[in-house]
Amino acid sequence: SLIRATSRYYFAYLAFNCQHFFINDYIIIILSLIKKFDFSNLEILNMNIVNARNDCFDVSTGKYFVNNAVLKNCGDKGFSIGEASDFKGLQINVSDTKIGISSKDSSVSNIQSFLGKNIDLCFEAYQKKQEFFGAQLFIKTSNCSPDSFQADKNSFVVIERVVQ
Repeated sequence: SLIRATSRYYFAYLAFNCQHFFINDYIIIILSLIKKFDFSNLEILNMNIVNARNDCFDVSTGKYFVNNAVLKNCGDKGFSIGEASDFKGLQINVSDTKIGISSKDSSVSNIQSFLGKNIDLCFEAYQKKQEFFGAQLFIKTSNCSPDSFQADKNSFVVIERVVQ
């Protein structure tokens, strides 16, 4: 299966009121409608989102795993990860957007491999809301320059290895 989700809230045009939700062939269509997940436990094997008007993929307060993602021409952010989310991504490719990955508000994000192209800022981590703490963003391998990130005083970004 391509996507597995557990949730109890409505997202955009679809409702997930079940313990397990499986989709085989329609991940691109559905994610172009949804793109925002809250209070979820979500695993995605392959994701391709193109020409989103705002963030390509936006999550908060949940546990998220993305095996492979290709995000292109996002209006603002490739991934927006917030409000105490636990996010893991293995192969993340983001191009033609302002911000590659934004982690905020007590979220912990772990990225195995990030490839960015035509991005203003690859990574950011910060505290947006006072009821949360700062964010943590760990990148194992990236092709972004070491200075293509921002973190506020309560957050941090760790990039282990930069490759060209």
